[in-house]
Amino acid sequence: MSTRAVLVVAHLPKASPRILGLARYLPAHGWRPVVVTPCSAAGGEEPTVRTIETPHRPVLGVLKSALGADPHDGLRVQLTNRLPLDAKGSLLDRLLGVAAEVVNYPDADKHWRPVALAVIEDLLRREDIKAVISSSPPVTAHVIAGELKARYGLPWVADLRDLWSQNHNYGYGSIRRHFDLRLERKTLATADALVTVSGPWAERLRGLHTSKVVHAITNGFDPAYVNGGEVELPARFTITYTGSIHRPMQDPWSFFIALRALIDEGTIDPDRLDVRFHTAPAAWLDKQIREAGLERVVRQPGIVPYRTALRLQQASHALLLLNWEDLKEKGCYPLKIFEYLAAKRPILAIGGSAADVVTQLLRETQAGVSCLDIDAVKTCLAEMYRKYIASRTVRYYGIDQRILKYGYDAMAGQFATILTALTAKTVTRCVSAS
Repeated sequence: MSTRAVLVVAHLPKASPRILGLARYLPAHGWRPVVVTPCSAAGGEEPTVRTIETPHRPVLGVLKSALGADPHDGLRVQLTNRLPLDAKGSLLDRLLGVAAEVVNYPDADKHWRPVALAVIEDLLRREDIKAVISSSPPVTAHVIAGELKARYGLPWVADLRDLWSQNHNYGYGSIRRHFDLRLERKTLATADALVTVSGPWAERLRGLHTSKVVHAITNGFDPAYVNGGEVELPARFTITYTGSIHRPMQDPWSFFIALRALIDEGTIDPDRLDVRFHTAPAAWLDKQIREAGLERVVRQPGIVPYRTALRLQQASHALLLLNWEDLKEKGCYPLKIFEYLAAKRPILAIGGSAADVVTQLLRETQAGVSCLDIDAVKTCLAEMYRKYIASRTVRYYGIDQRILKYGYDAMAGQFATILTALTAKTVTRCVSAS
C-alpha cells in the first residue's frame, strides 16, 4: 500500500501513549507519520516511528531542574504532592496558580513555537507533506499548526486530548479563561476537523465551535501488548493502581474506608492482601493510608516504566481505577482504563456517576464494575476476594470483540479516514480552481 506523509505536531512525553500509538498504526491505513516534538522520550519508551526532535527549553525548565522535579510534569502538582497539603486550596497552591496564569500563557511550552516552525518549514521544503495533525496539551501545538495552515493551506486535524478553555481540570481563574477562550476560537477557526476523546467532550466542542466538524475518537491500547494469559498471578490477593492521581477529583479514600471495614469485619485477611499504588510518591497518599490503618497492606512502590506497568497490571487479581468525582463531568476517561482493558484483569472503578463514560464503557465491555459509593465498593471487593479464596483468581468477563475496537489500530483507522476525506476535498478544490 502506498502511503502519504502526515506531519504530527505533539509533545511526545505529554501526548503519549495516544500519539505514539496512533503513529505506529497509521502506516497500515495509508499514512506515514513524521512526528515533530520538543522531546522524544515518552515514559521511558523509545519511539518506533520517525521523529524530529527540536531544541526546546520550557518556561519553568530551569526551576524544575533546580528542584529535581520531572521536566515533563506540572511543577504545581509535583510540589503539592511532595508536601502534606490538600493539593487544591492550600496557600502554596493558590500562589503557584496565580504565577502560572501569567507565566504559562498560553502554556509552559510557548517558546517551542518559533523553533518548531523553523524546523517544520525546512521539512516542508524537502518533503511532500499532505496533511497536519496537532495534538494538545500543550496548546502551543495547535498554535504552530494554525500558522502552518495560514502559510501552506495543508489540511489540518486538531486533536484535543484534553479540552482547552473547557478543560475538566481547568486550573486558572475567570480572567485567564477569557483569554484562553479567545485564543482557542482564533486558533482553531481554520482547522478542518476537530477531534477529542469522548462523546460528551465532542458535544461541548460543537457548542463552542459551531461551524466545525468534531469527531470523538477515544484513547486506546496497543494490541501488541494485550494480555495473552501467560502471566502468573501472585499468591496474595493483589490490587494494582498505576498512573497519576489528580486530586481532588480523583480520590482513593472511599476505597480505603471500604477495605478497612472489610478487614475489621473479618471478610478480608490482611495477610493475604497486597495493594500497590504505582504513582508519583505523595505525602497526602501516605497520610490517607495511615489514617485508614492500612500501612500493612497498601504500598507506594513508585512510578515504573511503561512496559513494567503493563506487566504489573496483568499480574494482578484486580485493577483499581479512580473515576472523576465531578458528577457534572460525564466525558472524562482516565487514561489508564484503556491499558486496563488490554491487561484483561477485572477493573474496580470507584467514584463518578451512572451516566459517565467510564460506567458506560465497563457496562459495554463487561471488563469490570463501577462502584459509585462506599457500600458498592465493599460489596464488589468482598465478591472479588471470595472468588480469589475459592480459586486463587478472579474471573475476567471482558468481551474481546467489544474491547478490541479500542485498540490503537482501530483508532488509527478513524484518523486515517478523516485525513483521506480532507485531502480528497483539497484535491477537488484544486482541480476546480484550475
